[in-house]
Amino acid sequence: MLEWGICHLMATGVLSFNYNMADSPIKHAFWAIMLTHIREPHFYMIHRMMHPWRNPYIPDVGKFLYRHVHSLHHKSYNTTALSGTSMHPVESTMYYACSFLALPFGCHPIIPVAMIMDAGIGAWLGHGGFIFPGTGDMYHTIHHLVFDANYGTPNIPIDWMLGTFAATQDDVKGIWAKVNTKVGMENSETQVHAQSKSQKKVN
Repeated sequence: MLEWGICHLMATGVLSFNYNMADSPIKHAFWAIMLTHIREPHFYMIHRMMHPWRNPYIPDVGKFLYRHVHSLHHKSYNTTALSGTSMHPVESTMYYACSFLALPFGCHPIIPVAMIMDAGIGAWLGHGGFIFPGTGDMYHTIHHLVFDANYGTPNIPIDWMLGTFAATQDDVKGIWAKVNTKVGMENSETQVHAQSKSQKKVN
């Protein structure tokens, strides 16, 4: 639906864009090479927003969004590739809205479409569940196990910069040490099958 909307706005002249990539080759080469890295801060932002904020000075919108939207994705506790795009329609709309990032730059329509495709394929690869052989993201696997860490991807180290990075499952307690509440699996509202809970830790 987002793709339809973008294409309609371009076709009706509401959005200006390059009809030919050759008209601005450096710009399009940049976007083609960097589109994954450009969209990943957007992923961190919307993903972090859908987890509890734990800030006593503002309403916890993240807790509401987790309970009513993002918790559906977290039912995939022991992830497989298809867990990546198993999400609530509100979350998927926010996720694929990364394609809007290219619109102010007047890129050829293939760039926002490629960002939608990259988001989908990236989600499958990041939830593969196997590091080797496979393409699973170990740190995102830890996110699915403890919920309250590793909101981004290793390509852009935003988690490390903002203090939400956990190299092991036990690190989540250190991240939220100053918060007087349970974190991680102990505070998750997502029901997890007992057999999944009993699996070994990822370290």
